[in-house]
Amino acid sequence: MRMIIKATTSIRNTTTITTSRRRYCRSTINILNTIVTAAAAATTSSTSLLLVAHNSNNALAVNSFTIGPPETTVVNNHRSYSQFYSTSSRNCDRQAQITSMASSSSDSLSEQSIFVPDEKKKEDNDELKCKDYDGCGPLEALCMVTLKACVEVTPAIEALYHSINSEDGNTKTKADDSVFTIADGLVQYILTEVLSLNSVVGEIVGEEDCIVNLTKKPYTVDDFVIPIEFETIVEDTISKISKIQREWFSSLSFTEQKQQKNFYQSLTAFIDPIDGTREFSTQKGEQCTVCVGFADTRTGQPVAGVVYRPLSKPQSTWAVGAKVEKYTSSSLSSLLSPQQHQKVDDNDIDNDNGSLLTTNGRISPFLESIMKELKYERVPSGGAGNKMLMLLEGKGTAYIQDRGVSRWDTCAAQAVLEANGGILYKLDRFMSNDKNDIIEDDDDTLLSYTYRKTNENLDFFPCSALLTKYNAAAADNDDGNSKSEQHRLAVTVSEVKPYANLCGLMALGKSKNNPKSKAEILDGLKRAAKSSPPAFD
Repeated sequence: MRMIIKATTSIRNTTTITTSRRRYCRSTINILNTIVTAAAAATTSSTSLLLVAHNSNNALAVNSFTIGPPETTVVNNHRSYSQFYSTSSRNCDRQAQITSMASSSSDSLSEQSIFVPDEKKKEDNDELKCKDYDGCGPLEALCMVTLKACVEVTPAIEALYHSINSEDGNTKTKADDSVFTIADGLVQYILTEVLSLNSVVGEIVGEEDCIVNLTKKPYTVDDFVIPIEFETIVEDTISKISKIQREWFSSLSFTEQKQQKNFYQSLTAFIDPIDGTREFSTQKGEQCTVCVGFADTRTGQPVAGVVYRPLSKPQSTWAVGAKVEKYTSSSLSSLLSPQQHQKVDDNDIDNDNGSLLTTNGRISPFLESIMKELKYERVPSGGAGNKMLMLLEGKGTAYIQDRGVSRWDTCAAQAVLEANGGILYKLDRFMSNDKNDIIEDDDDTLLSYTYRKTNENLDFFPCSALLTKYNAAAADNDDGNSKSEQHRLAVTVSEVKPYANLCGLMALGKSKNNPKSKAEILDGLKRAAKSSPPAFD
């Protein structure tokens, strides 16, 4: 099967590449490098090259590359081009259509290049779309269909986001001081009920379990009434998600349906529909993510995940992955140069000028001490999923937290990080190691949180975590004694929420996931703990 790529840049040169969509073609990547290099040599302003792989009307692979003067341009980026090429080749159906366009902030293109394969015209787009999942592993297919759903629900998220203000009545504060919006309940309902994840995977754990009515007007989410002006976009979203669900199921033969059903039933989905709801409700939507993680119920370990920023500009950004299937795909905004990307691949990033990703709010004395000991700068941002994407983008060295997140915040992020060569550990277990343990022990499962549907916290250890409104089971009951019971050590498992991450966390990207870097970070953490121990609250 041929795939034709016709690339036109702002200097008006056009290159056509013909290659097989079934195999990796290094010459294709080299030609893409040549196109970008030529454009860079002819411009004095920053220009972006956008590559989009299309299947019918659905974008299956998106990546953008910044090009500018030769001394600043990003060229020879084999890693990014290869990822785009392999993703589009794998996901395109027999009638794949690839569009490439270059746009400049100072000089827009006079033409948009559309690449149509010289093959038989599609007779039925819907019939062909179901082939998107041909050749995919079950986890890759699960990630793809979830990502498609995230793309289709984005307009509804964006509309609700722009409607929110502090007095609109569409937000409320829960007992643990976290924020709930219409978007939270709507997105979780669409993913579980409309996309039918609840009938595919064995179990679902969602942050925002609530009663949703989208069958009879007025539509309601929890105790909110969806405003009339949003009814049409909600209905359109439901229609599009339902279509994705039908295409997914129709893509499987009876035997495949039975095999995949048995496999999927061994998974538990952890869903945070809007991770970073406080940022969502305070006009910092670019820091919010939709997080959908899938864990193997038997081992309790994350095996696949989707982390999706619906409101980032100029377009949504995301990363998906399943380590066991060696599958990754992403569309991210990277700060790394080609040389730095090569260092990431070689685990050879210097320790100078490190940075610690933190919450936007107040941080603990322990984190302050870490930054002092490791000479890290603070990079505040909202949402655990967002900070995981920032690690992949090279916008932070480490994400360390000694308080206040839950399993639905970290399941998808951990799966995506691990698929991309990174790690997410329980902070207390990591700090209990010594340098020799890090060098000699390759088994990371003991350092991971346990992800299963449960009534009791599976990573609880008596007298190790302080009770707070974020992790105390009493906070959900909102009784008069809950505040007096907080700020003491939890003695029994019944005192804490089943999905609270009581042990803190430490997340690193690929560049720091090596014995030398982890040993240096461990040493800094232990020095920091001597003056200000972790809060674990």
